[in-house]
Amino acid sequence: MSYTPTSWNTGDTITAAAMNKIENGIANAASALIVNLDRNTGTLDKTFLEIYTALRDGIPAYAKNVFEADGPSADYESVTMLQPILEAHKYDDVYAVYINSTREGQVSGHYYAGSPCVTTFHATSVNDYPVFYGDTFATNVSFND
Repeated sequence: MSYTPTSWNTGDTITAAAMNKIENGIANAASALIVNLDRNTGTLDKTFLEIYTALRDGIPAYAKNVFEADGPSADYESVTMLQPILEAHKYDDVYAVYINSTREGQVSGHYYAGSPCVTTFHATSVNDYPVFYGDTFATNVSFND
């Protein structure tokens, strides 16, 4: 919820409730919702309602995606990404969450790592944890070969 400042006047009594309102406003001023992605199950660790509420209240939301490489033969140690959550909405019986991401995939018939896309997660109710549904890749992206 957004913060509404108190208009103080001379002689107003400072109460614990008023001070707590100030403290909570400060604590929430720079907050963001971090949603972890379980790479094994493709499931987000916040419910659709938690994500929807944060976005509705103007709180930035990010999907945290961490990939740890398996052993010394891997080309890299790990990848950590914070990907902006763009939208959360209900349509018919689907509760969808859209994340701005990059993936390895096909763009215009070519395979590229780091291709821009929107990753979609679906839940079946507001209290369910969204699960990976699919990626939509940009088709008008030009890459130098």
